[in-house]
This record gives sequence, C-alpha cells and structure tokens, in this order.
Amino acid sequence: MTIPTIKHPRLFKVSLFFTVLFYHKILGGIPTLASTNIMFGVSLIIAFAFFFHDPPKFYTPILSFIIYAGLAILILEPPPVFSSGLRLLLFVGVISTISPLIQNESIRIFRQYCIQLTIIFCIITAVISFFCFFLGINHMTYEAKDLLDITDKGGLFGGLCKHSIVLGFVSGISSCSLLYLTIFKNWRYLILLIPSFGSLIFSVSRGALFATILGCIIILIMAYKKSALKIKIFRIIMIGCAIIAVVVNYTSAVDIMQSKNKDRGEENILSSREAKYNYRIEEFKSSPILGIGFSAIDINSGDAYNVNTGVIEPGTSWLAVLSMTGIIGMAFILYIFYSCIKATYTSTTKDSVLLIGLIFFIATTMVSEGYIFAGGSTICVIAWLIMGACIDLDYE
Repeated sequence: MTIPTIKHPRLFKVSLFFTVLFYHKILGGIPTLASTNIMFGVSLIIAFAFFFHDPPKFYTPILSFIIYAGLAILILEPPPVFSSGLRLLLFVGVISTISPLIQNESIRIFRQYCIQLTIIFCIITAVISFFCFFLGINHMTYEAKDLLDITDKGGLFGGLCKHSIVLGFVSGISSCSLLYLTIFKNWRYLILLIPSFGSLIFSVSRGALFATILGCIIILIMAYKKSALKIKIFRIIMIGCAIIAVVVNYTSAVDIMQSKNKDRGEENILSSREAKYNYRIEEFKSSPILGIGFSAIDINSGDAYNVNTGVIEPGTSWLAVLSMTGIIGMAFILYIFYSCIKATYTSTTKDSVLLIGLIFFIATTMVSEGYIFAGGSTICVIAWLIMGACIDLDYE
C-alpha cells in the first residue's frame, strides 16, 4: 500500500480519474467538478466496461442485499418524498465499481489502484491540514441553515476539507495507513504520522478519534504476530506515546479546539445525537423485520428532513441499517463485515494488516456517522472501497 506500481497503465488512468472524481468533492476552495448524478453515470459506465471485459462473477451477499432492499421498497412503499427507489439505484450505481459486487481480475486491479490512490490523497490532505491550522486556513463551511443544519455535529476546523467530520475521517484513514507504512516500509513515515494525528485532534471528531485508536491497535496486534517486528513495534509505541504526551502538554491547540466546541453548546451536540439514536430505535421497533424502507425515516417521528429533496441525516449507520432495512438487512451487512474481517485475518499478505485495521475503523465510525447508504458521499465511497479491497483478498 505505497505509491502504485503502474503495471496496467490503462487501468491506472481509469482509477486515477475515478478517485479524483469522488475525492475532490470533500475539498474546499476548489469547484466541484462532478455532481452525484455524474458520479453515478461514470461509475456505471466503468462497471459495465469491466463487466464485459472479463468473465464476471457477482459477490452474492451484496447482490442479495440489493435485491432484498428493492423488494422491501415495493412492499413498504416509503413516502415519495424520500425517493427510496431512485436512491437505491444511485447507491448501487456508485458502489458497483468500488464494492466487491462485481468480481473479475480487471476490476480487482482497478480497486487496488483506487484504494492506494485514496490513501495517498488522505495522507496529503491530513498532513497539509495540520499546518493549515497554524496558518489560519480553514475551509470548514457553515452554509447549512435549514432543517438539516449538520454543522452542530463537529468542531470548527476542517482544514482542506469542507467539514470537520470529514477531516476527522480522512485523518483517521491517514493515521492508520501511516502507522502501517512505518512498521512495514520505512521509519520516515513516522514523521508524517505526527501531523496526520494532529489533524485528527484538531477536527474534534470523537468518533473518528476512537475509531483511529482502535484501528491502530488492531494493526499493531496483527503486525506483532510477525516476531521479527516485535522490537520495532515496541519502539513505535513508545515514541508514539511520547509524541502524544508532548502535544497534549506543550501546545494550546487542543485547548483552543475544546473551547471552540464548548462555545457551540456541547449539551446540544450530545442531545442531538442521542435524539437521532432514539428515532432510529423507534423506527426499528415499528417494523423490525423489513425496516421502514431504504434511505427513509418516519415522517411523523419528529426527526428533521428536507421536505423538498428528501435528504435525511440518520446520525448513525448501524442503527440506520436496522431502521431502514430491518433485521434481514442487518444480517446481510453484518455478514459482509464478517467476511471482510475473515478475509483480512486469514490472508498472508502484508496489506491485509492495514485493511483489517481500516475495516475496524469503518465499523467504529459507523456508530456515530450515518453514511453507509449515502451513495453521493465521498465517505460512503471510501468505506465501500475498503470493503471491496478486503473481500478481494479471497479472490487472489
């Protein structure tokens, strides 16, 4: 998982184009080149090209989930404002290339390039954002003033990203990846790990921070299985603890971010998140088997949604899976994550050490962020790309 070795120039160019297309949407200060509809169209074209290039196979759990979600929409008939059928189609189109849905040699190479490029972009974004904090550069936006004002769910610093939550997610991916590179590639990556983790702290994303720590612990445990690396890993842990101690004790950056977060009303943040959880639980109770419909909420629950576009903010991915697709849908998603963990745990490749850490990172951030079905979200694309890379290990 370093700079890609370009053995397949055409596939690399396609993957570079696609990665830039979905990744640039999270960056501030630059125009958005691709709408969600364009992303859908490009992804579908690439999927069809790979489908007919090599004899394809389908990854049954995801295919089964898609069929089930479609049938559930027909049975449940969610309110038209949410356009559940169209959103499911959009979701399938966008993840068709980066999830493990389609399996053949060409698309696996494409996904490998995509995740390598994504990790590089995440590292660049996180490291530069750290220095942006001290230079006063902040692309965090505050434009959401309607029913779905999501700016109260994060800090005030986004660095190069449009939102602090996104910076926290990107910095988490970057930190886990740099820890892996420090262990298996070169000590020099530790130099980049410091500002990357700093950006994670500045984002004030507690969910991403906890997920990153868990992901790093998993990476260290898996790497520790290789006896030749035990001394190196021990040194990394000691150096890492020393660096964190210095940052906490000898800089005011953390205090500044905490004070800014308090100014926004910490009680309101927590109560808002707790309310989202309660809404999803009540929706699940009302229809525990099938859920209430893909990308839909109960319009009578009191939870906010955009009455014009049907856009919702579930607040949590795991409870959203339960409330929207019920126990049946949750069974499919849990099996996919189980397969990801099994594939990475049993694989003998070094890259599996990073991937198992990242899949635990994704699973943990899903507790506090509701992106799992948001086909137009860059975070959603990255999450399913990581799942695709994990499952691909079973086909190598």
